Amino acid sequence: MPALPVLKPVVAANRPARGTPGFITLSSAFLDPRMIPTDEITRCMREALCDLGPAPFAHVQGYPPLRAAIAKRLAFSGIATNAEDVLITIGSQQVLDLVCRSIQSKKLATENPAYSAAKALFALADIETTALPIDPFAGIDRARWRELLSTRRPALAYLTTSCQNPTGYSYSRDELEQILAWSDEFQFAILEDHWASEMRPGNAPTLRSLGGDNVLYMNAFTKKTLPSLRLGYVVCNERTLPSLLQAKKLAINGTPALIEESLYLFIEHGYYDAHVERVQTEVEARYRHCVELMRALLPDDVRWTEPTSGPVLWLELPKRVALDKLIGELERRKVLVNRQDAAFFGAPHLHGFMIGYAFPDRAEMTIAIEILSRLL
Repeated sequence: MPALPVLKPVVAANRPARGTPGFITLSSAFLDPRMIPTDEITRCMREALCDLGPAPFAHVQGYPPLRAAIAKRLAFSGIATNAEDVLITIGSQQVLDLVCRSIQSKKLATENPAYSAAKALFALADIETTALPIDPFAGIDRARWRELLSTRRPALAYLTTSCQNPTGYSYSRDELEQILAWSDEFQFAILEDHWASEMRPGNAPTLRSLGGDNVLYMNAFTKKTLPSLRLGYVVCNERTLPSLLQAKKLAINGTPALIEESLYLFIEHGYYDAHVERVQTEVEARYRHCVELMRALLPDDVRWTEPTSGPVLWLELPKRVALDKLIGELERRKVLVNRQDAAFFGAPHLHGFMIGYAFPDRAEMTIAIEILSRLL
């Protein structure tokens, strides 16, 4: 009997986990748990439980009122859709899994570096993946992207266009329009992951808003509300929905109706809007604080990206710095940083790591950057 495939761990199993007491977590893309409105979520879950009662079945596509609420919210960001095109999933990772199961041609393109969990999933699904190089300080390499897309002919391009994961880079409108033009020219579909939306003020343009329903659009509430809710969604069209819906039905039958209605009530009662307003104010302040610290304390040959949205940036270090040694010394001083080697195809062309400024508070960030400065 053939052995099951074994994936390399993204993070070493013997390292302290994110949020370990006594440690400052510097590379998390999640919100500070202290920002989570647990009282309001608890009220909504109790209300949903009383309302649902012993209802035996979940709606396969997702709780209809929640799908309608999502479609309504998307309209405010320039994405015209309706509840019939929204498919609720268990987080954004399930969207990727459903797409892997559904695409007929197992050829896909994504960024390099890429969202590491997506990259690992593509490998597990035995999908031929084309790596599209991106330099967060210069943008996409247009000549190289065109060459790769024209010769490799992927069926789908998976892109994190706003606060690119893991670099924090935000695509320009001109780059988005170029990608849409290539999609027409080389006949590939697009899956846009807008995972970091609503975490900072402002709305960046999206491929979906520019390209219409030919672009699959995915998002999740995991990093913006309560991680354990594990709810995400993908906006499809009448051609792509049936296969994704069938894949979901065969995989899990349906997402938990109790969680779906709880989130719907959280939105309907106005709790979500109030939460987003608080989050945007606080995350923006933490971002400014982080940048001010780095500008004041870090050596002149260190640079970083300046994302216009989302919770992370990329800190690029000079080659003189031995990353393994630096990260080990940071950990000895109770500061946790994750190397991003698993996000790269081949040898990394960047020399640094991701900083998540939404997870540590300002006092913790000050301590972490002061320690980093001394070590550098």
